[in-house]
Amino acid sequence: MSTLKKNLSALLFLFLFFISFCLLKNPSLVYRFALASKHQESDLYFQDIANSEKETLWAWTTTTSRRRLTGPGSSPPRCAWKCGRCTPCKPVHVPVPPGNPVTAEYYPEAWRCKCGNRLYMP
Repeated sequence: MSTLKKNLSALLFLFLFFISFCLLKNPSLVYRFALASKHQESDLYFQDIANSEKETLWAWTTTTSRRRLTGPGSSPPRCAWKCGRCTPCKPVHVPVPPGNPVTAEYYPEAWRCKCGNRLYMP
């Protein structure tokens, strides 16, 4: 049993010596490995930046489309969940006629949420 332990110890020593020798002889392998791991981390960082840029672009596009819908002095409401289960629920400008029937060229306008042919309060 002691000869087996000696043989295993000798093999382990030779293996470790061989690995150490290879690494010391060619240190660029160690540096390449370290640089490769840093490169992977930096790729993840740049992926995070790319994702945040996409989110920013989406938010900017949404804001721009909402601004295009705006009329003088107001902005469109967020109509999510305002039309019950009906979809798509979109903001629209509608004229608000006065209580008494009056023929006029101009009625004040208000925002409503529209789904199908029905209007909902925002």
